[in-house]
Amino acid sequence: MSIWGYIFIAGIGWGVWSTVPSDNCIRVHRLAAPVRGAGDIIALAIKNWSSPQTNDDMKVRVESAGEATEQFIAQEFYGPGLECRWGEEESAASVTHTLAAPGTMIPVMPITKP
Repeated sequence: MSIWGYIFIAGIGWGVWSTVPSDNCIRVHRLAAPVRGAGDIIALAIKNWSSPQTNDDMKVRVESAGEATEQFIAQEFYGPGLECRWGEEESAASVTHTLAAPGTMIPVMPITKP
């Protein structure tokens, strides 16, 4: 199978994984995962060749891009009425539990912002 076949299968898997949850906020969060993942890969790739300040700036930019993508998806698919507040009013346990597949256990760490 060619690389395009694997990419196609991964895209189908991502589409199913993103649309299965019944909660709209979780769908929005999962639909934005490729943007955050690509940013994390780029940040990891430049880590050894850039200054600590650039690495920190890259982390902020990746987080900002992920949030902007989530806002765009929420606006386009669900309209202005969808309010998703990740990490503000929900605890890390409830967000992690909601994102986890039924029956799986995920170590829970508190969500903190610098």
